[in-house]
Amino acid sequence: MPRVVCHNPRSRGYGDPFPRNVIPADRINPVSKNVLPYWPLPNRPGQGVTNFNNFYFSSGASRTKYDTYLGRVDYAFSDKHKLFGRVNVSRPVSYATGQALEDVAIVPQSQTNSPVENGIIGITSTFSPSVLGEFRIGYIRLNSDSAWQGQGFDIASLGFPAATSSPSSR
Repeated sequence: MPRVVCHNPRSRGYGDPFPRNVIPADRINPVSKNVLPYWPLPNRPGQGVTNFNNFYFSSGASRTKYDTYLGRVDYAFSDKHKLFGRVNVSRPVSYATGQALEDVAIVPQSQTNSPVENGIIGITSTFSPSVLGEFRIGYIRLNSDSAWQGQGFDIASLGFPAATSSPSSR
C-alpha cells in the first residue's frame, strides 16, 4: 500500500481510494493537465514517514523600492481656533526577477506597484470651556498593480480564455 492514498471524493463512503491509487484522466481539469509539462519536479527531499512536502524550490532575485513622504502642518488662528493638515504619499515598487525561463509556471519576472496617497485637514474650535467643535475631512487613494512578465508566454495556450492573455502575446 502506498504511503499517500488518493481518496475519491465522489465515492459512496468517504475514504474509498481510487483504483491502483491513480486519479482517472477524465477527472483532471484540462488546464491543470496542460500546466504539468511546465511545472518543475520536486527538488527537495520529502519529510516524515510519508516522504511528503518534497516541493520545488527556486530562489530568484527580489528588490523593493519604498519611497514615503509624510508632512504635517499646524496653524493656530487664535487660542480658540486651530487648523492642521497632513499628507502621506507612498510609492512602493517590488521587482522579482531571476527565475529560469523554463520555469514558466513559476512567474519568472514580475513587478508590483502599490501607490498610496492620503491627506486630512481638520479644524478645532473652542466655543466655551465646555463646548468643543471639530471638523475633519480626509482623502485616501489606494492602488495595486501587478504585472507578470512571462517572456511572451501565452497562458491561453493552457486552456484559459483568450481574454486572460497579456497584450504582448495576443
